This record gives sequence, C-alpha cells and structure tokens, in this order.
Amino acid sequence: MNDPALERLQFWRIALTLLAVAAVMGSGVLLGRVLFTPQWTQAVTLIGLGAALLVLLLEPAAGLLLWILLVPYARYIYLRVDMGGGIPDLDLTRLATMLLATLFILQATVRPRVGAAPLRRLARPGWTELAMIAYIAAMGISAAPSRLSLLVSLPAQFDLLMIPLLVYYFARNLLRSERALMATVGVVAISCVLLGVITVREQWTGLTFFSPTEFTEIYELHSRKVMSLFGSPLTIATALAVSLPLLLYGVRQATTLNRRALLGLAVIIALAGLVFAYVRTGWLAAILGFVVVITFGPGLRRAVLPVLLVLVLVAVVFSAVGIISPDVLQERLTSEEPVTYRLQAWSIAWRIFQSSPILGVGYGEYGQRALTEFGFDPHAAQGHVDAAPPVHNTYLDTMVSGGLVAILPFLGIFLSIAQRGRAFWKRGRNRDLVATLWATLVGYLALIGSYDVANSQFGNMLFFLIIGALLGRLEDASGEVLT
Repeated sequence: MNDPALERLQFWRIALTLLAVAAVMGSGVLLGRVLFTPQWTQAVTLIGLGAALLVLLLEPAAGLLLWILLVPYARYIYLRVDMGGGIPDLDLTRLATMLLATLFILQATVRPRVGAAPLRRLARPGWTELAMIAYIAAMGISAAPSRLSLLVSLPAQFDLLMIPLLVYYFARNLLRSERALMATVGVVAISCVLLGVITVREQWTGLTFFSPTEFTEIYELHSRKVMSLFGSPLTIATALAVSLPLLLYGVRQATTLNRRALLGLAVIIALAGLVFAYVRTGWLAAILGFVVVITFGPGLRRAVLPVLLVLVLVAVVFSAVGIISPDVLQERLTSEEPVTYRLQAWSIAWRIFQSSPILGVGYGEYGQRALTEFGFDPHAAQGHVDAAPPVHNTYLDTMVSGGLVAILPFLGIFLSIAQRGRAFWKRGRNRDLVATLWATLVGYLALIGSYDVANSQFGNMLFFLIIGALLGRLEDASGEVLT
C-alpha cells in the first residue's frame, strides 16, 4: 500500500531536481551569451565569487584553504565587486571573512531544539585571542588622532590588521585534524611553488606577472626588485619564509615517496623564490626557521638533512652554470644604503614615540611626521619629493601609532603563542608540531623587524593560517574538547 506522504515527498524531490537542472542549464546558456559581450568580466566576477562562497558554505575548511590560495590573484581575475562612490570594494577576502564570521556566530549560537547543543563548538578563547582583541581596540583608538579620516583608517585596519587575526581563529577551529593539517600543507605548497616560479621568472626575464605597477625597479646593479602580484618583494618573501617550516613538517609526515618528493621539490622552489626575491631579512628568517626545526624537532631533522643536501647540490650546479651568481648575492649582502635608511628611520620613530608614549600619535602617522617635523625625505633623490617614508619596522610603527597601549598586546599575541607551544612541549608529545610552530613564529618575528608588515595582508594571512592550524592540531591531538 502506497503512503501518500511518501509519494508527495518523492514528487517534490523530483520537481526540485528538475528545477535545479533547468536552472543550471539556463544559467549556463546565459553565461555563454554574456561571455561574448563587453560585460564578460561581470559574469566572471559573479560566477567566481559565487563558487568560492558556495564552497565556504558547504565545506568551510576547504573554502578557507581555497580562499587563501586565491588571495594573491583575486584582484587580477576579477574576484571583486566595484561598489563605486568611494565605498570599499567587495572583494573575495572581505566577503569570505564576513561569511565565515557569520557562520561561526550562527552555528555557535543556534540550537536546533531546546536543550540541544549548538551546531558548532568553538575552540575556547585564550590569552592569544584576548591579546588580539586588545590590540585591535588599541589600534582603533589610534585612528582618532590620525590625519587619515575614519572612513579611510578604519576600513584599512579591518583589512590589514583584523582579517589576518580572524584567519587565525578560523584555522584554529576548522583545520584541527591531521587530515586538515596535511591539506593545509598541500595548499601552502602549491602557493609557494607559484610564488617561487613567478619570482624566479621575473628576476631572470624582467617580465612582471599580475603587477599592480607598470614598471620594475633595480635593487642593485645586477638584481631586480620583484614587483609581481604585490608591487613589492616583501610580501612574497614573508609568505615563502613563514611557509618553510610547515613544508618541512609535511615532508616528514608524508606517507608515500611520491608525496615526500613533491613536497621536497616545493621546499626547493620556495627557497629558490626566496633567494631570488633578494630580501635579506627573508634569508635570515629562513635560516632561523631551519635552526629552530633542527634544534627542537627530533623527527624533523631526518626531513631537513636530505633537503639541505639537495639544496647544496642545486646551489653548486646553478653557480657552475651561472644561474646563481655569487657576486649578486654578495652585492645584496653588503648593500649599506638600506641599513643606513633604517637606522635613520628608526631613530626618528623612537623620538616620535617618546613624544606620546602611552597612546601614540595616530594610525599611519609616522611618514608625515618624519617628513614634516624631521625633514626626512629619502625618496627625493628618486624624484618622489615629499613622499611619506615608511619606518620599515613593525614594532616601532605600532609604538608610534598606538603607543604602549598597542605594542604591549601586539607583543602579547606572539608571547602567548610561544607559551602555548611551551605548554605542549612539556607534555612530551607532538614535539615536531611544536618545533614547526616555534620556527614559523621566530621567522615571522625576525621579518617584521625590518619592514611594516601591516601592509602585507597576504603574508599576514598565511602566517596566521599556519599558526592557527598548528595550534588547532596540537589541541586536537592533546584531546582538548571544543566548548
């Protein structure tokens, strides 16, 4: 005997399936027609953003990794909606951040029925999250005395300061399993290979790839300033340097020879990109990362040593055929002008900080103050008269902008991460994970001492993604229960 209710349910399922098929076919036809019109970029924007956000909705962990992978190229493949009229564009990063934040809030608060658990349990906030909140609040306060209007400074702070910190919390919650961490390793490896190839290509040929500027610059007599993707090699160097410890962990954890070989190749390409970016602090960060991994990662040593041997062989061969020139490396290592610039900039930054040590002088104020009050105009020789100079030190930039109220929680973020790793280290388990965490942290802290990392959105996002994933994995492996 047929059940009428079951028959009705089957009818609606068939009807909805047919409707979905018709919608897909109809939108396909419309898309095909639009792609041959001047409005084809709008179609790409709609389809591309829609697909990325749909992945975030259906599988947030995969969507988070896809988002990070696409970030360097999003503006060049039309993954942004131009709002016009001075309104900030709705790009992939802003939309993904708002969508994931909304999902987290809804899933953590909505209960399917009275007395039931929420749809998602979240990692318990700790000292790291408290320091992040205090830092964002302090930088928000620093927007008030800034010469920039609130309509400029607050959106900039959201993009450059807040979004990377939110990525940390997203990763800590979504990428906790071993499978998710290895997926993170894979995505980071793909990203590093692309960045490495793009960097080496530009250094060899002088041709930029997706560059926001129409020109290339020369570092010294024989090396270029890589302008692809970000208009500066600093973001590329940051992304590559902070990724290396995680890639080494991936080499160690790979379950097959093919995966280990592919990840080892990714390490070599990332290091090649880092070398050819010619950012000396990036080289230092990579060296420090290797030292920390070797010192504190008993299992990682077996992964590092073969990679180092291969690197030595590659370096010897490349030097023999002229791909790597020792003269160019020496030229960069012995360059004095950047050091002289930084020493003068840092001296001025310290004097500005002393004028308002508690609350600072305002967000983004260093350049104008250095120019107008101290006559510091280092770019005048290149024809950029009255161009506000950067301080090239994130610690000093934070102190100048927000004073002690900002720098203390900023430092507290990294101190709490290191302390969290120390707590896991004492348990005697997963020490390779802890070593990877510390190596990533040490490299990043060295990097941000020589330039203003706030302007490197992608570098920051990648760093906090890795840190969040590593801490989430340590918590999950230790049996810490989500609240």
